[in-house]
Amino acid sequence: MISSGGELGFFDLANPILAKIENVILVDIPPVVRLTVWGIFAAIISMGLYRILSPHKQIKVVGSNSSTLIRKLAVYDGDFDGLTKLVRSVLFASTHHFMIVLGPAVLASLPILFLLSWLSHTYDERIPTPGEIITISVTPPSPEMTWSPL
Repeated sequence: MISSGGELGFFDLANPILAKIENVILVDIPPVVRLTVWGIFAAIISMGLYRILSPHKQIKVVGSNSSTLIRKLAVYDGDFDGLTKLVRSVLFASTHHFMIVLGPAVLASLPILFLLSWLSHTYDERIPTPGEIITISVTPPSPEMTWSPL
């Protein structure tokens, strides 16, 4: 992001590329459609990255183990020590599953963060430059207005 000092941040690195795409390919498209296209583009890139980066076989094995443990827990009718061991196993399997998908999910979200940073600068309101004339118009909420001194 552009900080108050004007320097660029990490997520601004893609700004020139995104601006070039917008100015060359999407220039004649209405803003709402452009934003929709950018959203679809970011989703495709992010899902593709997740598909490449995530260990699908490991996720399937860990998910299957978690499901088996949850089914065992649902029908468990034993002593408390056995229950705590089973609950601990379910929590471990769930945590393991979460840790496996966390890294790829975070990395896959990066294209969206780059895009959001660029969109916030491109489609944001701009601050008027010093000396720039600003047109202001005031419209009353209703045609009848009354004024009375206090």
